[in-house]
Amino acid sequence: MSDTAAAGRIPLTPAELLEDAHSREDRALAGLWALLEEVKDPEIPVLSVRELGVLRALRREGNGICAVITPTYSGCPAMQTIATEIREALARAGESEVRIEPRLAPAWTTDWIAPQARERLAAWGIAPPGPAS
Repeated sequence: MSDTAAAGRIPLTPAELLEDAHSREDRALAGLWALLEEVKDPEIPVLSVRELGVLRALRREGNGICAVITPTYSGCPAMQTIATEIREALARAGESEVRIEPRLAPAWTTDWIAPQARERLAAWGIAPPGPAS
């Protein structure tokens, strides 16, 4: 079956998540995704915001770039720092027009943590969460 359920055609995967996945696969943005591995989570500096799933998408907007970020919880105090560090990293790569788009829905889930990030969490002394679903 596709991304919709049979009778009611209820989406199983929100459109935003599909767009985010396509963004991560866009070869034109691959260098920027790799560059943003440098931006670490301020509270768990062994993980990048990409590995943690906080950095959800990158997309071209005219002459600039938009970075979509989702906090691990509503009101996360690290979001301003993360936004600033993403903006600075992209500026170092020559992106003069950077927009940060905070997105609260769908909410962040531990399912978005990359497998290698779970291993580093364990090595750092934090029990990595299992899948939320």
